[in-house]
Amino acid sequence: MLEEPPAPGKIVPFHRTKWVWGSVAAAVAVLLAVVIVPRKTETVAWVTGSTGAEGIENGRAFVRGEKLSFDSGFVSIRFSKGAEVVVEGKADIEISGPNKAKLNRGSAVANVPETAHGFTIDGPGGRVVDIGTEFAVKTEGKEMEVHVLRGEVEAHPKGQKAVAIKQDKAALLGRNGLATLISAPGNFLTALPPKHDGSPLKYLHWSFDENIGLEAHATGQGGEDRIDTTGLLTSLPGSTIVPQWTKGVFGSAISFSGQDDYVQTEFPGFGGSSARTVACWVKVPKDLQSHEGYALVSWGAHSTPGDTWQVSINPDEEDGPVGSLRVGTHEGEVVGSTDLRDGEWHHLAAVLYEGRPANVATHILIYVDGRLESAARKSVMRINTDITGPMAQRVAFGKNSAVRSAANKLPKHTFRGDLDEVTLCPAALSQKEIVELMKSGQLK
Repeated sequence: MLEEPPAPGKIVPFHRTKWVWGSVAAAVAVLLAVVIVPRKTETVAWVTGSTGAEGIENGRAFVRGEKLSFDSGFVSIRFSKGAEVVVEGKADIEISGPNKAKLNRGSAVANVPETAHGFTIDGPGGRVVDIGTEFAVKTEGKEMEVHVLRGEVEAHPKGQKAVAIKQDKAALLGRNGLATLISAPGNFLTALPPKHDGSPLKYLHWSFDENIGLEAHATGQGGEDRIDTTGLLTSLPGSTIVPQWTKGVFGSAISFSGQDDYVQTEFPGFGGSSARTVACWVKVPKDLQSHEGYALVSWGAHSTPGDTWQVSINPDEEDGPVGSLRVGTHEGEVVGSTDLRDGEWHHLAAVLYEGRPANVATHILIYVDGRLESAARKSVMRINTDITGPMAQRVAFGKNSAVRSAANKLPKHTFRGDLDEVTLCPAALSQKEIVELMKSGQLK
């Protein structure tokens, strides 16, 4: 409690009054608090994107000490010094400052520009300090993995000296110090799909609503028909069976018997590692056989690894859960974890976005019924879809891209099941846009 000023008539030197010095002390304390104590309300990081992580909005800001927890999906966080971190759930991360974070659970990939050199991630097993790099961290109990994708980091195991880890190397930090690991860059998503520039999205859409005849027409960009996108209901040479019309999710759909029947177009598809999205509704029978899984939507040469784009139902246990959504071929694939063999309609989507460089493991996201699908298996393979070479095949529905004629039929060559509302888009669609497709059958 401050002392009252002296009573009138009693002379006390001004500088010796307790009231004055108490006021001065209070003012100095306030000044020191303003100058020395960090402002905890200052924004040090914010969310720049997310997919599959429910309830997290773009632009959400963080102050020192704030935590972010989510069960599934991916969230991209930019720190004020410039570091960009992609966090994968199930995750729990604390924003420690403008150039520092603590990963308590989950995995994260940090892309660090020159302005953010020294970016640090703490974890259960120690600390990782950037020396100009891109690195990944994954926590496991009281230990943490460190994988250097580019450049170099300093790893500080708890109670141990710092150790330099260079590009394409990995280590485990824990109670026993540091142990060498085999580098596994394919285990980490390095970036989220970029946002669209605001211009109208181009796309092709096969509704399969003709319900008669041997042609399925595509619409897009205002609804006009394109000759090269018309699908012919046909079969491999030597077979007389063609796909049949059946009831779909919206209107009619295509039903494949798995007996050499498929739909062929003259549309070349999207080449190289350009961004793309394939979305469709699929009904997979409960008794799907191992030779009936490959081939929902495919195009490319299938002559060298990475030159084919194929979305299918996985038929091989050695490649991942049977009956799950699969993107890619034997040389490199992403396989989901949901068994779709239940005789019900499911909406599937595969999204590829461009990167440095784009590959199967780090630049493909898959969705089942509008939700981001966790991958049970990933392979590292550069994506370079061939649509112009002599072996390049046009977009087909229901046929394995490896099959070119009846003479080279494989044990797994055509699909058995139903297909509806196929959309091809030369852009990486967001989860919101995929859900829109699922609900309406069209991109608006």
